[in-house]
Amino acid sequence: MPETNLPASKTSFVKGFDKWNIAVASGFYNQKIDYMIEEKKQELDEKNRKYIYKMLTFSLLIAFILFAISLYVSTYLEKYFLKYRKKIYKEVEKNKKKDILLAHQSKMVAMGEMMENIAHQWRQPLSIITTCASGMQLNKQLGLLT
Repeated sequence: MPETNLPASKTSFVKGFDKWNIAVASGFYNQKIDYMIEEKKQELDEKNRKYIYKMLTFSLLIAFILFAISLYVSTYLEKYFLKYRKKIYKEVEKNKKKDILLAHQSKMVAMGEMMENIAHQWRQPLSIITTCASGMQLNKQLGLLT
């Protein structure tokens, strides 16, 4: 190798041109190619490291943004559901009060009907008694009673 003046393996190529009566040759040292390959490998490794770092940073940023959005949405939904839960609770309470009022009115109607039936049943015997008493009074006035 010219830099170190030590023997090194070299790959050479020769191409002859008969028409011009010349030969063109070229060669390279294998150690230089290995060094260039290693250098390119290190460059690629560095690029990959930077790419991975960028991807991780971007992924973490996206994850943080999505987490913040999901936190906001869940908080919003929680407030929304609590609001409607309160509305539903109020409506249920109103319905319970209406049911109680309807039950009370139904009881009152039933009691009114029952009192009307009782009054009717009392009126019938009373009217018979009144009719009998009126008839007896008439018979007494006419002198038919003994």
